[in-house]
Formats: sequence, C-alpha cells, structure tokens
Amino acid sequence: MNFIREYEEKLGHRPFWFMRQSGRYLKEYHDIRNQYGINFAFRNPEAIIKLTELPLKYFNPDFLILYTDILLSLNLLGMDVDYEENLKIKSIESAGTELKKTFKESVEAIKKHFPEKPLMGITGGPFTLMSYVYDGHGNDYFKTKKEIIEKGDKIEGFVDASYNFAKFQLDSGCDIVQIFESWVGNMSPADYLDFLHPYENMLIEKLRLLNKPIIFFGRNTHHLLKYIVDLRFHVLGLDWNYDLYELSKEYPWLSVQGNLDPSYLFLENNNLENKVIETLRLGSRFQGHIFNLGHGVPPNADVNKLILISKVIGNYEK
Repeated sequence: MNFIREYEEKLGHRPFWFMRQSGRYLKEYHDIRNQYGINFAFRNPEAIIKLTELPLKYFNPDFLILYTDILLSLNLLGMDVDYEENLKIKSIESAGTELKKTFKESVEAIKKHFPEKPLMGITGGPFTLMSYVYDGHGNDYFKTKKEIIEKGDKIEGFVDASYNFAKFQLDSGCDIVQIFESWVGNMSPADYLDFLHPYENMLIEKLRLLNKPIIFFGRNTHHLLKYIVDLRFHVLGLDWNYDLYELSKEYPWLSVQGNLDPSYLFLENNNLENKVIETLRLGSRFQGHIFNLGHGVPPNADVNKLILISKVIGNYEK
C-alpha cells in the first residue's frame, strides 16, 4: 500500500490541501504580509509560522504547506529576489546558512504546534527557476530555452539549488516536498527529452535519497506526459486540463494530486459540490489520490467555498 492510501485509511477521508491555501484570498494574509513586509515575511520565522498555520482558522487541510517561495533557492546561486519590486533579481553573496536557520526555527515550531499534520516543503524545478532568471517569467521563454539548449551545463547549478532548498526544509522536519516545475509545459517534447529530462531525473533521484515523498507538479504538460511519468516521483500533481478518466485508463498505476478547476470556486454551492464529488470519484481510479485544485486558490476566491469543499470531502463515501 502506498503512503496516500495508508493516510486515507488513517484519516477516514480522501487527503486534501489547496495550492496557495495561505494566500491573498484571506484578509489575515494581507495583514501579516503588511506587518512584516513582503521581503521580510519570507525570512522571518514568526511570519512564516503564522502564515503556514493561517488556513487552520477556517478549514482543516490534511497537509500544512511551509510558507516560503521557490525563488528563495536562487540565494544558493548568489542571487536574491526583491518581491517589493516585481520580482527584481539581483546578485548577492550566498545565504544558505541563513535559509537553513530560518527553516529550522520555523519548522520546529509548526511541528510542535501541530505534530499530527504532515508539513510540506516546496522547491522549484530547473526550467521554472531559470525562466525567472532569464525571462523574468515572460510569456515566450526564448532566453530560457536558449540557455537550456545551448548552455546545458548551467542547468545543473539550478538542480543543485533546487535540491538543497528542499533538503533544508526536509532536514528541518518537513515530511514531504512538492516540486513546482510550473512552466515546463512550454518546452517541446523533443527539447524536453533531449535537454531537460535528464536534469529533472537528476533532481528527483537526489531527493529520493532523503526518503521523503515527492510530488511533481507542472502546468500544460500533456505533450510531455510520456516522459514525465518516467521520473520517479511518488505523486504526479495535475492541472485542471487533464481528464482524470482518460488518464486513469492509460496510467492507473499512478498516484495523482488534483485537479479541480480553480474557476469552480465561483460556482453556486450545489454545482461546486457536484464537481468535487466527481473529482473524488475519478481520483479513486488511481493507485492513490490527493484532492487539490488544478492550480492555486485565486486571490478573489471566497474562503467559504474551501470550507464547503472540505466538508464535502469529509462526508464523501466511496
């Protein structure tokens, strides 16, 4: 039995959490971020603890998500992100020691407060990290693709930064990690296979040595799926563009996470309930299923919709 099925039996319901469950849709999120400042909030254990635990005020997700940002891993490459200036990246001296200390203090406090809750760390995939450095998360990714195809030796540095960022969190006490390779769907199948897949594999194989579950998430990856499923993650995070029924016919052995369309949070309650139940029903066709959205909670969402979803999941009978 895999860890998701074991956890589901322990809980008595399908495990769930929401990407960006501590996010801009919550008033207190803005209050805390304004109190500490955006840049400092990512580096201050008190703010990290408050923001990680904030969703518990409203609903009871089965995973807490450590409040951090994947771009902080760029510190390990001598770069820093100014979040106040629209993700402006500048050169700095490496800040690995500071990151380790921050994670250790934050994670230890969260685990003390909620020892029964699995705590999830996050890290970025190499394409996604590179896209912010070279294209500023542009819409075409021309420079990122050029670097990957023509200067592949640079990719390993981003893999190392991603790995060490995750390792800091897992060593501090996080129980699981999600790789956000959000923008890799912008690569062609041939280029992904030839130039990036070996590095994605390198990252996951290094993480597997830490003996913690790994979730791999990307958007718009249908055309890359036959290569992605060869990576030895434990759970595949799915965006809302995947048809769970069709996917389960081809890959019933997968454990998956997702994939409710975030736009459904704006439906009337009865329609939303039906969509949640349908996702739960289709999710049961896989080896394991973690309920989630197909991307993050929108900033203008109503928290009552997430409360409703959590109740539907708790009452769902297989």
